[in-house]
Amino acid sequence: MTFVPGKENCSGGGKKPGELDILIETPDGTAESVIEAFNLGGMARSFIAGHFKKLFGYDANGLENNYMIVYAEKADFGNLWQEYLEYLPGV
Repeated sequence: MTFVPGKENCSGGGKKPGELDILIETPDGTAESVIEAFNLGGMARSFIAGHFKKLFGYDANGLENNYMIVYAEKADFGNLWQEYLEYLPGV
């Protein structure tokens, strides 16, 4: 598989395309998965939802395996993570 930065389809808001974080392709150029990543600094629900919209917006082919990477530096990480997990089903 190949890491292909900068290939994009459309942004979460349907506006001008943003920059795709990571696209995984097979050696022949077939898309395998899209990876979107963001820094979870707090429970900004519209920010989180926007990243999920971007992930699905970049995947025009309905790929089977796409991934969201969430990273955070927070003193009270346990509570933030719990809030995030409780919010996810509604996204």
